[in-house]
Order: sequence, then C-alpha cells, then structure tokens
Amino acid sequence: MKKLFFLCVMGLALPKVVFSEEFSCKLTFIMGSVQIRKGTETWQKAILNCALLPGDEIRTGPGSEAELKDADKSVIKVKENTHFTVQRFDSEESVFKVWTGRIWMRMMRLKYGNMKASIHTPTAVAGLRGTEFATGVWLDGTSDFFVFEGALGIREVNQVEEILLDKGFKTRVFSGQSPAIPEGLTDEDLSEWQEGEKPEEKPEPKEEDKKRKELGWQAMYGATMIDNKLYYQLGILPELKFWRLGLGLDLSLYFDEDGNMRKGDWKVQNKVLYLRYGEKDKGFYTRIGALPEVTLGHGFIMSRYTNMLYYPSTKTIGVEVSWDRKKGGFNAVLPDVDEAKLYGGRVYGKFGPFNLGATCVSDTKPATTTTVYGGDIEIPLPFDVKLYGDVAKIDRYGMGFAAPGLLAKIFGLDFRLEYRNMDSDFIPAYFDTFYEDARMKKLGSLTSGGEKTKGVFSGFDYQFFNAFSMAMVYESYSKKDPTLYLGLGLLKKIGNLNSASISLYRKEAKPLFSDFKKPNTMWRLVADYQLAGPVSVVYTYKVNYDENGISYPSSSLSTKISF
Repeated sequence: MKKLFFLCVMGLALPKVVFSEEFSCKLTFIMGSVQIRKGTETWQKAILNCALLPGDEIRTGPGSEAELKDADKSVIKVKENTHFTVQRFDSEESVFKVWTGRIWMRMMRLKYGNMKASIHTPTAVAGLRGTEFATGVWLDGTSDFFVFEGALGIREVNQVEEILLDKGFKTRVFSGQSPAIPEGLTDEDLSEWQEGEKPEEKPEPKEEDKKRKELGWQAMYGATMIDNKLYYQLGILPELKFWRLGLGLDLSLYFDEDGNMRKGDWKVQNKVLYLRYGEKDKGFYTRIGALPEVTLGHGFIMSRYTNMLYYPSTKTIGVEVSWDRKKGGFNAVLPDVDEAKLYGGRVYGKFGPFNLGATCVSDTKPATTTTVYGGDIEIPLPFDVKLYGDVAKIDRYGMGFAAPGLLAKIFGLDFRLEYRNMDSDFIPAYFDTFYEDARMKKLGSLTSGGEKTKGVFSGFDYQFFNAFSMAMVYESYSKKDPTLYLGLGLLKKIGNLNSASISLYRKEAKPLFSDFKKPNTMWRLVADYQLAGPVSVVYTYKVNYDENGISYPSSSLSTKISF
C-alpha cells in the first residue's frame, strides 16, 4: 500500500518536473545589471543558465542586456532599461508582457501542436504568427511594434478589432486608440533592431545595378566665384566605390567669361577630392582630402568644422581618422597636411554606467598657439535619453561649462538642450564651420575681465512620415541677442520635385522674426527638379544684407545626371 502511494505521488510530480524543463526560458546571456524576481520573492541578481517559469520577471539596467532561450530555441533579447514578465508558458499558450523598455523576439516553429503565443503591453495585445519581431514600450505605455518575419495581429488592449501587421512594417499604439496605420520599416529600424543578427539573404544584384552602386556619377554645369572672378563650371563629380573604399573625384573645368580655361585645372592633385575607407561611427574610418564636416563629441570645442570653406578656389588636403567600438574609441583630425598647423582629437570610453571623453584641439597658425581642451560625460537613461555635461578651457584664457545637458529621441524627435555658463574670454564651438575665415577675429575677441555669459543652447530635428523634416537651433545668452537657425525640408519625391529645403539663419538678432534686412541674416533655398530620366536641375538661391539693408542675392543653376 505504501509503495502504491509512493508511485502515485511520483506520477503526480513527474509531469511537473517535465513541465519545468520543457516550458521554461533559460538566461543564456547576461551583460551589466540584470535582475530576476521569481513569484513573490524580492529582486535578485540574475545567474547565467537560471530558468524563468510562468510568473517570473526580469529587468535590466542602463547599458545592460539579457537573452532568453527555450527548448524550441526561440530567442528573446531583453534590451536595456526593460521590465519583462513570463506570464504563461505551457503546451497550450505562451504569454509575455513588456511593462517598459524594448525586446526582440524570434519564435521558432512551435512543436506543441496549435500552441498560441502573444505579447502584451500596457496599451496593446499582439498575437504571434511564427514571427520575428520587436516591441518598445514608452513610459506612458505607448507601444511600438516592428515585424521582420511573419506577422502580428495587433489590437488596443481594451478593443476587439485588430490589424494585421505584415513583414517589413511597423505601427504604434496609444492608450485608448486603435493601432496607427502601418508604415514601412526604415534602414534605421533594421540597423537598430537587427544588429548582430544574420542578415536576410538577398538575390545577387544585376551587373548594371552593381555598376551604378560602384560609380555614383554626377555631371553638372553652372556658375561659381573663384578669387572674386566669375567662372563657368563644367564637369563630373564621381565617387568610385569598391568594397569599403571610396574615391571622390572633381573632374571639373572652369572657364572665364572670355572662354579661357582656368590654369592648373588638370593637375592631378586638383582632380582628387578625397579618398576614404569605411563609414563614420561604424568601426574603423578614415578620409583623406576634402573634409566637409568634423564634430568632436557634443561639439563644445569643435563643431561642423570644414577645410572646404574656400573650395573650389582653394583645395586643402586633410586627414580624419576614427575608430568606434562599443566600449570606446577615438577621433583624430589634421585638416591641412601641408601646413599641419591645426590638429585635434578625442578619446572616449565606457566606464560602468558612464560614457567619458576627453578632447583637445590646437592651432599654431596664429602668432601665438591657441589650444582648447576639455572633457565630457554621458549618463544613459531609459528610452534613448542621455544626460551629459561638457567642460572646456582655452589655454591662457577662460573656461566654459555646458551642464546639465539633455539628449533625447522622443517619438522620432531628436532633441538637445543644455545650460551654458562661460567666462567672458571663452567661445563655445571655437573651431566651427567658419573658423578658417574668423580665426584672427576670434583670437582678438578673447579679452578677460568681463561678466560671465550664461544661457541656453537648444535644438531639435524631426521627420514627419519620412517625407518632411524640420530642424531648429536656438541660442540665448546674457548680454547677447539670441541666435536662431530654422530649416524645413522635403525628403520624398513629389511629382518631378526630388527634394527641396529652405532655411533661415539669424546670428545675435532681436527681434528674431522681424527686421530681417541685417548683415546677420541669411536665407537659403535649394530645389532639385527632375527633368527627364536621370537628368535633374538643381537651383540654389541665397540672400544676405549689408549694414544699409541692401540685399545681395546669389543663385546658381546646375544640371545633375546620375548614372
């Protein structure tokens, strides 16, 4: 009788043991701060290969990640700052919930018959159809869904009707609202969510498509000013691509009003625009020749510097090198190899939850060397938000602080806000776009003894439906009138109009939106209009004013042919 009772107890216990093995998720990867809570227990540090059963929770801290796998080899990647629960996991149904944060999931073929699977958020329910997908949940519960394989049936949590989200699409669900109309996934979406994943195999491109990709040719003609003399430009500006290499050429000829070709145009050094390897912020990158824009860190010392300010009348050979890794990297720039007067760099690394960096740029071209050096710190927060601070000093002169600073990506809006406190003999972004023209003026303006400058620097960049863009930069400091940049752009083709943009720049102007006829005001309009086939015409119009309010408009019209 005792033996019979023992066998009955074992028979009842055995299914539970099997259930625990087959219907559980194991932690197969841990990085950073990862905690689990089993049932009603308190939060504890996660241990590699521990199993999560129904009712168990997991949460990750800033800069942390975890990966779960089940017996089917399904994979769940739990990104940083995420709170995730395994609500149900048995032979009939699997239910997961994302409270906040982001997950990526791949559901392999389900071997338990008609087992159902779904993902829940505070605002939505998504039924899985053998899917590879991702979801992100904001602090207010708003949920984003991205489908890479299969499909999702998505509905608002309090509604019955659902939409079918197919492969290659995304949607957003607000509280109390039906899912938004699906939109196609962008390259940025794929890069963000599928980093490190095996890319989808694609058919080999046709030979003519390869040639077009490798030869990004453009042909153009128009008018330009060189050394205060009008020339007519005729030529092609190709970039030859092979593997990770790129060679930019300037095969242009310049003719004066009498039809005479500008001397020296066919020197080899004048025909090579740049040579590059790799891409910025993606591993190792270097570029030799023309440097259109260089920014170090947050740009508190060097922001959008270029050695092309006097191009095409002056062509300067510079070098930019960067190496970006997950744990750190460096940037270095030498804008003019011949003179080697200006040089700088930045090193940065990840130390625990902090990102730390150090920058130094020096210019020995003036009578006395000008060196600016400083450091910066970033603290990652949930949902693509970062707190940061910068400090910099101009050697022998003053210091400046940019803290606190805030970087955020909110519903497609790239936002930046920082408070600045600077000595009277300190200039933020000392090495900027116009530095080559203003270096002596800047050096002469560094006089100590004045009051500190305090104020706000802010800006944002927003894209509407991947079709329109809007950008703004606003600076307002004590003892100075505010500075404003506004830009509007068309990103998608409408009819024959390929793209268009209009911008307004006002430096230290008050009021900002009236009395525009001042030297500190500049308007710019660019439109690219398709004529026929690969031929389009690009119109550029700029206008600024002198001290008497007289306008000085300039325009150019060039033809572009893309092969």
